[in-house]
Amino acid sequence: AGGAGRDGDRLLLWTCHGRSNQRWQVQPDGRITGINGKCIDIPRRSTAVGTGLVLWTCNGGANQRWTTTLASQPPGGPPPPQEPPWSPIPQPSPP
Repeated sequence: AGGAGRDGDRLLLWTCHGRSNQRWQVQPDGRITGINGKCIDIPRRSTAVGTGLVLWTCNGGANQRWTTTLASQPPGGPPPPQEPPWSPIPQPSPP
C-alpha cells in the first residue's frame, strides 16, 4: 500500500523497508490488518485471475478472511498417515 491507508489503496510488492505500510497482523478470525487497521480485501469479491488486492475498512466479509496451507499439505487437509518404510527388527527374548 502506498502508505496513506485509504479504502481502495492497491497493495503492491515492494522491497522491505520496515515502515508502517509494510507491517501486517494476522487476526484470529483470518483477517490481515495493516495501516490504519484496514483489512486486506479482494475487491467486489472477484474470483477472476489476476485480481489485485486492496486495503478496505474491515467489514467481516469472506473476501477479507485468509487461511494458510503448508507447501507440503495438499488442498483439503493433510495427507493420510503412511506406514513407515521400515519394519522393526524383532529382538530375541532374554533367556
